[in-house]
Amino acid sequence: MPAAFVVVLVVLALLNLAGRRAGQVLSWVFHPLLAVAGALIVPAQLFTSTFLAASFRDSGDPMLRRVDVPKLVDAAGHAMPSWLPVVDGAKLVLTTAGSLTVIVLLALPSARAFFRARRRINPTSTSRSTA
Repeated sequence: MPAAFVVVLVVLALLNLAGRRAGQVLSWVFHPLLAVAGALIVPAQLFTSTFLAASFRDSGDPMLRRVDVPKLVDAAGHAMPSWLPVVDGAKLVLTTAGSLTVIVLLALPSARAFFRARRRINPTSTSRSTA
C-alpha cells in the first residue's frame, strides 16, 4: 500500500509539472484526503493503548478484557526495530505537511496562471476538422 501511494504522488507531481489539468484536479481531490488521513492517524498512534483498551473492553470477549494493554503495547514497541518510530513519524509528518504544502501552492494565483498558460501552449482539441 505505501508503494501505491508513492506511485500516485509521483504521477500527480509529474502531471502538475507538465501543467496538465488532470493533475491539478486529482491533486485537489487526493491531497486533502491525505492531509485529513494524516491528521486522524496521529492521535491513533499517540493514544494506541487507550484506543486498544477501549476496543478490547467493548468487544464482549472475556479473554480480551483480561489483556494488560499497556504491557502488550510496550512489548510490541520493544519488538520493533528502534528506528521504526522515527521513520513512521517522519513519514506521517512529511506526508501531511507535503499535502498541505501542495494544497497551498495550488491555491496560489501563480499556480492558476501556470495551468492557464500551459493550456494555451498545449490546447487539447475537442473539435473535429471537416474535410
